Amino acid sequence: MTERDRRRDQDEYKALAAGVITRAMREFEGTGTNYQSGRTRAEVRADAAHFLQGDMAPFADVLGFDPETDLSHRKWCRAHGLVAGKYSEGNDPCPPQT
Repeated sequence: MTERDRRRDQDEYKALAAGVITRAMREFEGTGTNYQSGRTRAEVRADAAHFLQGDMAPFADVLGFDPETDLSHRKWCRAHGLVAGKYSEGNDPCPPQT
């Protein structure tokens, strides 16, 4: 694998990670056009909030930022009534069901 191939792969992972985070933001705001059938808008919004407050860490790592300290993310969360990093590192009082 050449250096060019590695960079292309990294760019694809970054694009995917950014897309996942962006979709969660849209779902939380209610501007997402699609949601899973059989789920209410409130359920989708709650899942998005949970993701944006902590579960997004692996995706943020790919993009090279820390959701707890990134000023843009913290500002967006505050503007929408969320707390960045609220559920990180096992601090989740209600972990997602598997």
